[in-house]
Amino acid sequence: MSEVIYAETRNASILGPGLGHSRATSIHADVRGAQQVSVYARSAVKAEDIKRVIYFGGGTGEGNPGGSDTYAPLCEDTFGQTEHLWTSVPVYGPMIRVEVSCQQTATVVDITIYAVRDAQAYP
Repeated sequence: MSEVIYAETRNASILGPGLGHSRATSIHADVRGAQQVSVYARSAVKAEDIKRVIYFGGGTGEGNPGGSDTYAPLCEDTFGQTEHLWTSVPVYGPMIRVEVSCQQTATVVDITIYAVRDAQAYP
């Protein structure tokens, strides 16, 4: 039996190019103790320039600006063919970062991370 040890959802508007407009959003999470991570992302529109990247890594910065986190990309995909991306992978590092960005297309995105481990059976 599995149990969720961490879950977070983020909803954000990505407005595309222009002064003061956010062109990306991300979630940083500590997934220590998890055996698997599931990442769901939804975009309000389909477009090749809307990209989701899942990174694993770690360090002492814990996702904070100016910190010393080092991340490596695990997978990269786009919302060109679908509005929903679902990925489940083993944990490859103590920290995960999921980032959704765009170059031109404005959208609203939802990102959800579930960190899962096997629950111990007790007599």
